[in-house]
Amino acid sequence: MSGPFGRMLCAGAILLLSLRPLEGQRADLLISGGTVVDGSGGPARLADIAVAGREVAAVGDLGDVVADDTIDARGLHVAPGFIDLHSHADPGLSDPDLADARNLVAQGITLVVVGQDGWHPWPVGRDLTGEVGLWRRHGVGPNVVPLVGYLAVRREVVGWNTSPPDAAESRRIAELIGTYLDQGAWGLSTALEFSPYVSAAEIVQALRQVAGRDGLYFSHLRTQADGITGALEEFLSTARETGVRSVVSHLKVRGARNWGLAPRLVAMLRDARREGLHVWADHTPYLTSSSDISLVPSIGPTGEEDSVIPPGAGPPDDLLRWAYRLDGLNPPLSHIYDLDFLLGQDPDRRQRFAESVTRRLVNDQALHRRRLRRAMAERSSADSLLAATARRIADRDGPALIRVFSHPDLRIPGRTLDVVARDRGTTPERAAVELTIEGAQFVPIELSENDIATIVRQPFVAGSSDGWVTEHGHGAGSPPRSYGAFVRRLERYVKQRELHTLPEAVQRITALPAEILGLRDRGRIDAGYAADLVIFDLEGLHDRATFEEPHRFPEGIEWVLVNGEPVVARGAGTGRRPGRVLLRERGR
Repeated sequence: MSGPFGRMLCAGAILLLSLRPLEGQRADLLISGGTVVDGSGGPARLADIAVAGREVAAVGDLGDVVADDTIDARGLHVAPGFIDLHSHADPGLSDPDLADARNLVAQGITLVVVGQDGWHPWPVGRDLTGEVGLWRRHGVGPNVVPLVGYLAVRREVVGWNTSPPDAAESRRIAELIGTYLDQGAWGLSTALEFSPYVSAAEIVQALRQVAGRDGLYFSHLRTQADGITGALEEFLSTARETGVRSVVSHLKVRGARNWGLAPRLVAMLRDARREGLHVWADHTPYLTSSSDISLVPSIGPTGEEDSVIPPGAGPPDDLLRWAYRLDGLNPPLSHIYDLDFLLGQDPDRRQRFAESVTRRLVNDQALHRRRLRRAMAERSSADSLLAATARRIADRDGPALIRVFSHPDLRIPGRTLDVVARDRGTTPERAAVELTIEGAQFVPIELSENDIATIVRQPFVAGSSDGWVTEHGHGAGSPPRSYGAFVRRLERYVKQRELHTLPEAVQRITALPAEILGLRDRGRIDAGYAADLVIFDLEGLHDRATFEEPHRFPEGIEWVLVNGEPVVARGAGTGRRPGRVLLRERGR
């Protein structure tokens, strides 16, 4: 053996070669001379990689292989494609203009797990099979693993009702969960923080369908701030009672008064794993959450002039059709409900849906700013509103730890509330009201670096983005995580803080999430594995996305292959859509 491989062996190093016979020693693609970080957590090594069709055909000294195309990876690292264990890519993947997911593949993501936080990718009233058909017709950039959203199923059965489902409704919820799992979903997701009326007993009942199919449970805890240890204990109790493999979504400790709790949380998870529970967590590498917060209290209706429902709108069907056509709703009604499903309900139920949809999705958003303007015009109501806003700001640890997430004036996003207040010559609470009236959204800077370091180091914590597909250059409210989460993880925790070796960090975003999901052919570089590959310049890796300028692609990602096809080539997106929708088979 000649070249660098011969020198390595002569020096006593162990070189593991994975070979599969190549037809006539030919391949579709040869990646030559790269430093391979294979996802196992073991040392990196110099090796060539041959790709045939969608698979890795061989790894080793492949100088005799003739390939149709060659990538010279000398001086670069080659890793398995990054697996995003908590993604909100589904709306973008369902949009034929965005489904290449350029901002995700640009950071090395080759697989996304969608249907998170209790909402699955298909509107209420449709099913997974229909959404899969849509994805396959227009193609998707990354591979897709879909989940069932519990809150969406609940909404399909009981509507907006927050009371516990009765026996018949519980049976129907279980039936629908089973149907969607049998259509290929990999498990169930919840977001108990956003649906506090859902009891632990209700989730246990729902998970019986998941347990019977050896599926997964992804849980956004009931709280990530005050009371988080109790919320984690609820999660562990649910996993213990059901036996379902379970993942804590974006594990974090929010709020300065709770900082320092991370060691206790990871100890709870570690003890549960020693007990035999199959539990993990995922984590996003940011000091802010992706969910916006309300700093200014809502004001109730003060008269008929508050209604944005058109006068004489008529019967419920007309109201629903009107709401469906409204622009500016977040999220759009069409992302939540299938219109034919709503119109097909019995008259009483249709009336309830019409009232709840229009009031909750329309009035709450469209009227908030109008009511605030009216309140600020009167001295007594303004004083009361400002005092309540000041208390909310204090509860969030002060204006220096609150960031403007989005605003029509693109010069404002990214600035903290104290800076905006100072520039305007006013108090933080008045600035918060003014910004809200102007259309701003806020996010808290609520996590500590020490807690993050504690969480990141754990061998049972996988990487995630909590991001979504964006139209490049559009949308001031796009968080930087949608462009840079995985590059930031490597840059910050390997290059800067040295919390991980590179092989450890890569294992957390490749082989570990593949193991959690039960994927047998992804997450590693080895013969027979899918050719999901990332080729990057470690020294040049840099996350460029910020709150001020969120639509900035990272640097250092040179090539990304999904199922053997380049979705990033020489640092630029190709627009190709070779991703596969991975449906779970019964009995796996």
